Amino acid sequence: MREKLKNNTGITSMTLVMAIIILLILIGLAMAFLGNDKVEETTNTAEQEENKVIDNFENIIGTNQENELEPSDIYVTLYDGGTLAFSNNSNTIEGKTVLKNFGNIKEQKYKMDWTAQTVDTPWFSYAPSITTIDIINEIVPTDMTGWFAGFNQLTQINNIQNIKTGNVTNMEALLYNCTKLTSIDLSSFDTKNVTNMNAMFATDSEQGMALQEIKGVQNFNTSKVTNLSAMFLNCKNLKGLENVQYDTKNVTNMSEMFNGCTQMKQINPGLVIGENVTDVTNIFANSGITSLPENFKMGNNVVSAKGMFENTNIKDIPIEFTLANATKLEDSSYMFSGCTSLESLPSNFTLPTSVKNCSSMFNLCEKLASIPNTFNLGTNVEQCNNMFYNCKSLAQIPSNFTIPNKVTDISGIFKGCKNLYFDNLIIPTGVTNITEAFSEIEELKGNITIQASPTEYQMVFKDTNKNAEQITIKYTETCTNIQDIISTIQNEKIEFSQI
Repeated sequence: MREKLKNNTGITSMTLVMAIIILLILIGLAMAFLGNDKVEETTNTAEQEENKVIDNFENIIGTNQENELEPSDIYVTLYDGGTLAFSNNSNTIEGKTVLKNFGNIKEQKYKMDWTAQTVDTPWFSYAPSITTIDIINEIVPTDMTGWFAGFNQLTQINNIQNIKTGNVTNMEALLYNCTKLTSIDLSSFDTKNVTNMNAMFATDSEQGMALQEIKGVQNFNTSKVTNLSAMFLNCKNLKGLENVQYDTKNVTNMSEMFNGCTQMKQINPGLVIGENVTDVTNIFANSGITSLPENFKMGNNVVSAKGMFENTNIKDIPIEFTLANATKLEDSSYMFSGCTSLESLPSNFTLPTSVKNCSSMFNLCEKLASIPNTFNLGTNVEQCNNMFYNCKSLAQIPSNFTIPNKVTDISGIFKGCKNLYFDNLIIPTGVTNITEAFSEIEELKGNITIQASPTEYQMVFKDTNKNAEQITIKYTETCTNIQDIISTIQNEKIEFSQI
């Protein structure tokens, strides 16, 4: 029995120990009861049963053996030729010249400095010279933050399966800025204890990551992950992200997760914005997606959805994707900015009252023809500048569209729209900037009243109604600088009248 336990060092469970103790007690009682003449027979039988118990426990906990591995020594050495080697002993590679020995980093934790885009690994300053990583034998780390960050000449990782990752809790920036690496096999990675995957495969470089394939990435266990932000940022060549369907129940940050992933053409229907997620800023921005799954929904606790689909080619939004239930949402700015193929919004689409910033929300949506009647700005909106800027096809907006009293900036809000009619649009007293708010509109109709005394008011109606009828803009006595505003208007189709 001792020999068997010795040869199975992965079995350290207290349950197994207790079971063996109980079994030994039972064997002792049985031997005493049966007498000496049965001792030998009973001993043999008991040993067989004992071995069965051990085998059964091995099967039960065998899949968790890596979790129970003790953290190993990890010696890191830089060799000539640009090879950085990791080993569980201090032996060096025969025939290679050691340039730098970084010693044993067992259980060492490192930290990313995102302002400087550096990590405090002792080998980071040598990163530009490293072309190859060699995992010589099995190592058991607990933290892999920024291990290979900044290796912008790295093209090969040998024996990565020798990294036993079951104990690792942090993989932040693991391959950050490894812009020349084209493929990697991570199918051996056990990520069930990882909590941070921020910028794991990301780069801020304009050229993007060269990665075309990450084997096993779709099978990552993310049940404990809280941070998935920028995980694949600028992975422009990476294919297979349509298969990513991560567990997001504990995730709080998914911002920029797929930003710049131009090969990603659709979102996996199983990918969910979890109930704990508060930030989806730019999550799909600049990606290749053209549509949203029918069941795709906004998380109820999201606070920022800034640039969520910015510069994508989505054509329409499914009716299930409503913001009404996102009652904590504060920032929807740039959410659909640059979505030049977006043609329509669902009939129930509106903003929750919690939103404070919706500036440039539909900026440059050139094919968006109408806004549903349910849509209006919430009472807490403070900024809505450039909201419909250059929506060249926009010919219908809810006639009862209102600008809330808390708004300060409406500059460029309707610039470049096609045809707009307002029953009674009031520019409230709190507005300070109306620059280009109604410029370059083909046909502006209805009633607009200025109550504010804005400090910025350049080109408010520039080139509006060029080929349309004249419109009279009303103002109240609270607009104390109306003459200054009028003096900047060089458009004979715009008149002013006090009420």
